[in-house]
Amino acid sequence: MLRHPLLLLLLVIGPPAMGEERPWTDPEVLQAAFSIAMTAEQQPQFRAAVADFLQGYGSDVRKLLNGRNNLRIERKIASKRRNRVKTMDNEVATFLSEAQLGAYENYRATLLAKMDERAKARRQNTVDQRGR
Repeated sequence: MLRHPLLLLLLVIGPPAMGEERPWTDPEVLQAAFSIAMTAEQQPQFRAAVADFLQGYGSDVRKLLNGRNNLRIERKIASKRRNRVKTMDNEVATFLSEAQLGAYENYRATLLAKMDERAKARRQNTVDQRGR
């Protein structure tokens, strides 16, 4: 039985680049995931739902950034994220209990906050490098 539901997720998505921390490996995010208290049957479903969200959102952002029409790109990225979050919410609602959904909402909020922090830091780093 896998005690740490995100361990396999980390293995599937891959290790971070040198010196780069992924938002889903943040201790607060991991603690929020553990607090959902999933059963052994729920863990693989949860890993799949989160992996689909992370991989799909990453793919969406890369496509938008590589595209030609960069007008309102932040708005487009936010829209893609809302859609991916909604899909993840609907997916986990099929196997988590009502009691677990509250803890999942905390997990989701923590994950998204860490993703926002990372994106802000990366944008700031890009601005700093351009300013040199």
